[in-house]
Formats: sequence, structure tokens, C-alpha cells
Amino acid sequence: MDMNNASSNHGTLPSAGLIYYGNSMRGTFAGGDRIFCRQVAFSELEVGDIAIVKLPERCYIHRVIAIDNTSAVTMGDNNAVPDKLRLDDSMEFFRLDRAVNPAGKTLRIAQGRAGWAHFRKIQRRRKLSSKIKKLLRKVEKLCFWRITLRDPAVFADGSRCYSWHGMAVARVSAAGIVTYKSWGKRLFFRVETQNRAE
Repeated sequence: MDMNNASSNHGTLPSAGLIYYGNSMRGTFAGGDRIFCRQVAFSELEVGDIAIVKLPERCYIHRVIAIDNTSAVTMGDNNAVPDKLRLDDSMEFFRLDRAVNPAGKTLRIAQGRAGWAHFRKIQRRRKLSSKIKKLLRKVEKLCFWRITLRDPAVFADGSRCYSWHGMAVARVSAAGIVTYKSWGKRLFFRVETQNRAE
């Protein structure tokens, strides 16, 4: 997950906040949410807290899932594996203070012990979703009634969009990867390519 509007001044982030975009914290944040944070000492971090890590090239926001005496492990709520880069006292990082959605409503974001429980809930949901997707891939092969879609709308980047009577069904990237708008549509339609995405 990345964030934009990060300040280039060492030790500071914009007072107007950072704009969240990405997928790694889905279930906690949505694209366009504004993140406000404050700098804290490493000793103040707790498991379940949300940390904003400022690297020279970008900022990212993930949850602290483990802490030892010298470093902390972070991971996106919606990611399958922890971050390779461990957080330590020598790095520039911040703790989430508050977040607001694009409409200006303050979001209730769990941190600490409650944040850890929220993280585990999202992880269980992600694993269940992954199992359902695998099952549907097997069921998909048995769906003889699926309608083959042709004549897509082609975009400048080479991607194609397939629709059925004006209803968007699937998008095919320039690399040939198919993404269906929903799994229900995947069971009733197919596109003219063999490469499939989740």
C-alpha cells in the first residue's frame, strides 16, 4: 500500500494528512481516506498499532503484528505475508492518529489490542475468500452454460472491457489477465482468453 502527498522534509508529514490508496489495508481503509499521524518513540508502539513508515522514495502504512526489543514486524491487514523490512528505532515512522473518509467523516480505527483483533478478523476473511475463489475456479469448468463475450471496448493502454447488454462483466489487461466484475458474472460469462486472474 502506498500513500501520496508525503512531505520531503525530514521528520515531518503534511499537516493536511496523507491520502491512502492501495489494497493492502482494505477492510480498514478505502481509497481516498485521509490519514493523520504523529511521530512516536519506538518504545511507544504496541502490537495492533498502525504505523506509517517513511522511506526516501515513498510512505506506506501497515499494522504492527509483532515486537521484540529492537524491531517490529509490520503487515498489511489484507496481505498474505508480513513485510520483509522490519521496523526499528533508526527508521522514520509515525503512529496513526486519526483518519477521515473523503466525505470528511472521522473513521473508527482500532489500534493496540483491539487493532490486533481487527487484523485477525480481516485475515480470516481473506483466507476464506481465497478458499472460495479456488472452489469457484473448479466449479467454473463445469459451467457449460457460460456465454462467451466478444467485441470488447479497447482502451489506449491495450486493455479490453467486455460487457453484456451495457453491463460491465470483465476487463482484460494488456498482458491478457482477466478480472471479472464479480464471481457471479464469472459463472455466467467467459471471455476469449485462457489467462485468468482472481
